[in-house]
Amino acid sequence: MSAVYLTRVDEAGAVREQERTSSEPLGAGGVAVTTQLALQVGEVVWLVGNDVTGWASVTRTQPDGVALRAELQLLSAPPPGPAEVNPERERRAEERLVLKLGVDLSRLGSGGETLEQDRAVTENICPRGARVRTTLAGFRVGDRVALRERRGSFRTGAIVRGAYAGPDGMTRLNLEFDEPLALG
Repeated sequence: MSAVYLTRVDEAGAVREQERTSSEPLGAGGVAVTTQLALQVGEVVWLVGNDVTGWASVTRTQPDGVALRAELQLLSAPPPGPAEVNPERERRAEERLVLKLGVDLSRLGSGGETLEQDRAVTENICPRGARVRTTLAGFRVGDRVALRERRGSFRTGAIVRGAYAGPDGMTRLNLEFDEPLALG
């Protein structure tokens, strides 16, 4: 087993969802991963890890408790279409810390005005970003948000880099902070 970043990319090449998981070799250019992402057979994903980097096609999926076990076949060439992923962008410079903070999440309009608010929770965090669980839905990559810790001084603006529904049906946002935070 080795660590790998599994990335779903839309038709325009934008990162839709990303997850850090582990992979195990299956032989003949195949790997298996356990994921929270709702992968579909035939879908093409991007993998980045120490033992495997490149495009892979989902060949089989099987429920594995609350997760999904997916078998992937590595592709010898990029899939057709405009999707381009920068492998260096997919690796995080820092590991995310599992840290549950109660935050007020504000969806911002183009002028910076607050459109919606929610009492949300961070699931993990690092100096450059976080994953946040929220009851709000309909986020798109590129949306702007603001975060404010309810019981502390942590405040930041961020851009949505990925949004998906978790197994519990709640929205997860992968956020990139406007400025790196000093976590210590």
